[in-house]
Amino acid sequence: MIDTCKVLMVFPLFNASSFWNYQETCDLTNARYPAAPLGLITVAALLPENWEIRLVNRNTEHLDDADFGWADIVMTGGMLPQRNDALHIIEMCRALGKPVVIGGPDVTSSPHLYSAANFQVLGEAEEIDVPPFLLPLKRRVPVFYGFGLMG
Repeated sequence: MIDTCKVLMVFPLFNASSFWNYQETCDLTNARYPAAPLGLITVAALLPENWEIRLVNRNTEHLDDADFGWADIVMTGGMLPQRNDALHIIEMCRALGKPVVIGGPDVTSSPHLYSAANFQVLGEAEEIDVPPFLLPLKRRVPVFYGFGLMG
């Protein structure tokens, strides 16, 4: 198991034309964004307690090279309306030499589109046996997980 790790969790932007963008709602209520990135927060709760975790919600915050410089690994993922930004995040990670894990509904339904990611989590993260999942992360071996561990 990895003793310590710095995980940068990045919640991708929603496409501007998506219902999930919520821009009109935010404008009416003077809010930055009305919903928390619960999927990534759930994943954070499943990781070892001694890991350092930072969350950047690209719908409300700016992501920069310093964020990537801090991280040992990047975790991201989301829904179809976030696909463009999720793919962009993967490209950024690859360019900076950072391993990237992607999960969520869109990668589960279209894993071939996310083949540039080092790791894919297909299905529900809560169903993955986390300790065995961490070993390939340490070795940086590309692995695809389905419902539960299917290394």
